[in-house]
Amino acid sequence: MKKLILLGLFALIGASNLVYGQKNHGLYQLETEPTNIPARQGTYQFRIDSKDYSPEFPDDILIQIENARLGVKDFLMKWDEHVMIFIPSYDKIGVATFTPLEETIYITE
Repeated sequence: MKKLILLGLFALIGASNLVYGQKNHGLYQLETEPTNIPARQGTYQFRIDSKDYSPEFPDDILIQIENARLGVKDFLMKWDEHVMIFIPSYDKIGVATFTPLEETIYITE
């Protein structure tokens, strides 16, 4: 009986992921299948809490950013304890009035 219940639970979870079209990718959910297309400059922003901090990013950071981008909602991805990455939605960057973002800003309190 336990096996049947667990099997049903896993089937439900798998079906819900198909319905929403999301894939788990580390710390966040992707709305679409991952691609190898990097984010264009001006369509993301690194927000760092100290000018003394020098974050290290992997070579594929721009691909990770583009894969984390959502359709209609802006997304703020926590990179580490000092860095947040702001990723505006496809809807926001797709309009003619979109103003490109500065690549890095420093947030101080």
